Amino acid sequence: MASAAPACADPSVPAADGTCYFFRLPRELRDQVYDYALYAPDGLFYQYRPFDTVFPFFASEEDTRDSIQPEINQLKYVCRQLHAETKGLVLKVNEAVNFTRFSIAHPSTVEQFQRLWESCGTNTRSCIRAIYLPAEDGAVGQDANAALPRPRSNVFPIIDLCRAHPDVQVNVRLNRVPVPRESGLHPGFMLLNDARDLLEIFRGKDINGWVPYVQMDAEGRSAMRYYRRERWRSGRRAEELRVSNLRFWPEQREFDEEEFVEVAKMFGMFDNGPVRWPTSEEVSKMADLLREWHEHGF
Repeated sequence: MASAAPACADPSVPAADGTCYFFRLPRELRDQVYDYALYAPDGLFYQYRPFDTVFPFFASEEDTRDSIQPEINQLKYVCRQLHAETKGLVLKVNEAVNFTRFSIAHPSTVEQFQRLWESCGTNTRSCIRAIYLPAEDGAVGQDANAALPRPRSNVFPIIDLCRAHPDVQVNVRLNRVPVPRESGLHPGFMLLNDARDLLEIFRGKDINGWVPYVQMDAEGRSAMRYYRRERWRSGRRAEELRVSNLRFWPEQREFDEEEFVEVAKMFGMFDNGPVRWPTSEEVSKMADLLREWHEHGF
């Protein structure tokens, strides 16, 4: 008579002798589990805490605002071995770290990155491949109208940061461009207006041939005038602003191309006085450019 096969232990039931079945897996398989558990699709989000040397990371910006929301790596609190095996892995697993300033009492996002960098060892620093910073380093949640004409107070410190850390891809998320309700314009036109100035100043690229200038307010203030004035005040040469590891991104993640083209064509039907409205071909180029910027930055 054949003997019965030995019963397999249920892995969901703790062993009587305290054995952890997870640690019986090869380290390569455990690392795959860690990669899955610690991955955040939108990158890590850092929450500043005064006098904190832990530097907690979260899976979303909303989580950073919730005082009781646990940080992304909860495995390190289970036992010493999990703490040792997952320490520093969140930076290795995720492509980018997002920094946000929630209070004017907090240091700037550039300073927050510098503090994080200084707290890391050489191996951990090599895991920081990309960061996202806001163009305007004000407190999140402030009155949007108070931002006019959208001073980019964070950009020049970011340029210095780019030069100090050439191996880190520095991504600047532009602040939302307020569009006067009565204008009827699509936000894409305002983005084109600012992006044209940014490309000329920080890339030496001229796209004036087919991007119309959209006046922002009665005083005619634009990103171009702001940056030129600030560069003159700082004594910087134009070449000093052009760094290879800097990219700009629209504040809005999604771009509605059909809506943009529809609004552009509608405005083209009216008499715009001395302003030449772009042709259908130029509108198509503008839409292609906006789509590319939303997908890949500029």
